[in-house]
Amino acid sequence: MTASAIAGMSIAQSGTALPHMLSYMLTYDLGMPHGKACGFFLSGYLREAPTEMIENVLTWTGFSSVDEMEEFYQAICGRDDVDPEVLRQDAARGLADTARLAKVPYPVTEEVMYRIVGLV
Repeated sequence: MTASAIAGMSIAQSGTALPHMLSYMLTYDLGMPHGKACGFFLSGYLREAPTEMIENVLTWTGFSSVDEMEEFYQAICGRDDVDPEVLRQDAARGLADTARLAKVPYPVTEEVMYRIVGLV
């Protein structure tokens, strides 16, 4: 309960990252569990990140590569097929959220967003 309260306070102060925002469409519209939906976009998001950020995340999580992290996600959660039209709508929502995009540590163009959500 304490950890949950601290996590809630942290999110209230700092907000959440792009994969979290993108996950809502999968959760609300497709019924995918929220944690699984957040993880759905994590590898794509991380692949676009600066090298130092990628290395830090891999060090913290104990994975040797983003591919290994994605393999772990798929082994634990599976890999749902999501209709490309849903992903396009989700990408458009993400691109329209300028406040969230301002927190991303790299520029997010339409092409980058499409890679993050898995359309290219």
